[in-house]
Amino acid sequence: MAVVYQDVISLPLSESDILQAIQRAKQSNLMDNLRMRHPNIGFDCKVRGFIGEIALKNWFASHQVFFNQVNYLPDGTCMDIDFVYGLGTQALHLEVKTSLIPDEWRTLPACIQKGDIKLIRRGKQTIEQMGGDIHLQIYFRQRRKAKDRWLSQQAVDLHHWSEKQLYDALLGRAYLDNIFLVAWIDKSTLVSKLSPFPLSNSTWQFPGLARKFWRCSIVGSHKPAELIQYLKAQSTRVNNLNFHAA
Repeated sequence: MAVVYQDVISLPLSESDILQAIQRAKQSNLMDNLRMRHPNIGFDCKVRGFIGEIALKNWFASHQVFFNQVNYLPDGTCMDIDFVYGLGTQALHLEVKTSLIPDEWRTLPACIQKGDIKLIRRGKQTIEQMGGDIHLQIYFRQRRKAKDRWLSQQAVDLHHWSEKQLYDALLGRAYLDNIFLVAWIDKSTLVSKLSPFPLSNSTWQFPGLARKFWRCSIVGSHKPAELIQYLKAQSTRVNNLNFHAA
C-alpha cells in the first residue's frame, strides 16, 4: 500500500533536545558543501540534521529500539553513519535525510505525494554501490525559501553566542511539534525497483544543479510504523542464526 499523510509520525522533541543540537552544530567540523549558502542557513541545516537524529533516537527508544552506535565514522571515510543497529557483519546502517517543505508545495501532504527520499547519487555510483542499508526521510513543517530568506537577515554570532542565545535568535522553538518521519526505504527494495531501468530513468536533479538523486518516491516507500517491526524482525533473525550456529 502507498504511504499517505495519515501514516506520518510526529517525532518527540524538547527544548533541551534543540539546545543539544545547537551545541553539536557549533562543535561540528562537517562541511556545508551542498551549495554556497549564507552562514546562518548552513548552520541551521547542521542543526536540523542533529535535531533529526535526536528526535528519531527518542522515538526509537520509546519503542524499545536501541542502537549500538550513533554518528559512526568508518575508517578512511569522511561521511558518518547516523545509526548502527546490531553488531559485526549483520549490523544495519541507517541514514537520515532531512528536508524543509518546498515553498511551491506549501504543505506536508503535498510533499508526500510529490517528494522523494533524498538519496544522493555520488559520482559514477550505481544503485548497488549506494551506501546505507535503510534510509529515512524527515520533513520539518517549515517552508525552505521563506526560512532561508529570514535566516539570512538575522544578525547573530554563530561562534561566540551561547546555545540559548542562538535558540532565541534563530527561533529554535519553531522546531517543536514540527518534525515528522514520513517514510523509509531499505536498500534491497530500492535496488529491485531501480536496477531493471536505465540510469536516465533512475535519477533526477534540480534544474541548474549538477548533483543527482536516485528516484525514490515517498508514496512508493515504506510506512514509518513498519520500520519498528522491520528492525525487530531483523534482530530476531540474527539472534536465531547465532543460536543455531552456537
